[in-house]
Amino acid sequence: MQDRLGASPAYHLIHTFWAAVDWIYPPRCGGCHTAGIRWCTACEAQTVKIHQGSICPVCGIPQAGAVICDRCRADPPPYKALRSWAIYQGSVREAIHS
Repeated sequence: MQDRLGASPAYHLIHTFWAAVDWIYPPRCGGCHTAGIRWCTACEAQTVKIHQGSICPVCGIPQAGAVICDRCRADPPPYKALRSWAIYQGSVREAIHS
């Protein structure tokens, strides 16, 4: 991976574009709407992340162990795998609804 000084012109163009967008429309935290940041440390701290070893490998629902859950065994979904980053609650829920 190239460093920023040796980055391609496309990288610099996109970076400049988003800097201009941020200047016109300053970012707000998706969870609590704090100005100046897209995801604040307070919202990050209350986010419950789903770790790889404790989910069903098909549907991604948290459970004890990385085995296929009863629901996916009984009625397999039409997809091969689904993965979530965090539990849908609190700041994550608010950010999605925003």
